[in-house]
Amino acid sequence: INAEYMGTPSECLFFFDMAKQSKVGEWGIGWVAVLLGLVSLYFYFTSRPRRRRQQAIRPRTSQGNSNTSVLSRQTYHGWKVLLNYKSISNGYVVKQEEEETIRHLAQVSDLHIITQVETDEEEELVRSACNKSGFTQSGLLPYKILFCSTKKGREAFGRQIMPSLYIDNDPSLVEVLAPHLPHVILLDENLPDANYSSCSPTETTSPLLVQPHPVFSNVKVSRTLSDFFRSLNNS
Repeated sequence: INAEYMGTPSECLFFFDMAKQSKVGEWGIGWVAVLLGLVSLYFYFTSRPRRRRQQAIRPRTSQGNSNTSVLSRQTYHGWKVLLNYKSISNGYVVKQEEEETIRHLAQVSDLHIITQVETDEEEELVRSACNKSGFTQSGLLPYKILFCSTKKGREAFGRQIMPSLYIDNDPSLVEVLAPHLPHVILLDENLPDANYSSCSPTETTSPLLVQPHPVFSNVKVSRTLSDFFRSLNNS
């Protein structure tokens, strides 16, 4: 019998004392062996479920999504996406050029929106803007409109949610989270505007719309989110 499940020394001594007091000669060695066997089985079956429960609550190291290694026209469908609201808004109004792209993400992905605010009134402005722009009607769940009061809080949400795709316009926060996430889009308004009308049908526009990050290969830089997803369609 596996000694791992024999119990503590004090428990074993207890049962040996019982055997002595009960006149071992009358019980016989066989009954003592049966008693010890029952004790071993008891500790065996009561300890195994505990180990299974401990294994079940271990933190997940990946989302189990086989598509997170490649970001292309269709693979982001179903992904967990975390978006900084202020990267696609002016104040608390969503940029008109970004509305259609966010509605699309709300329809095809598990979209979360995070906003750094200081008051309850600001929270209501963000919720109202999400409703007005049609994000919640397109599939964004109200409880996935998230808020925090500090930049450190936004970082904490990024680490806790662990999205397959993270979108922000803050270069310093992108550099903090990029080593831990599969795909990141950094929005930079200083990049040139996309001019599709001036491109010939055979011209590759993606390098103009999406730039590589100088440090992280999993980070793409684009002027707007709509430009980035247009580049996927053109690739």
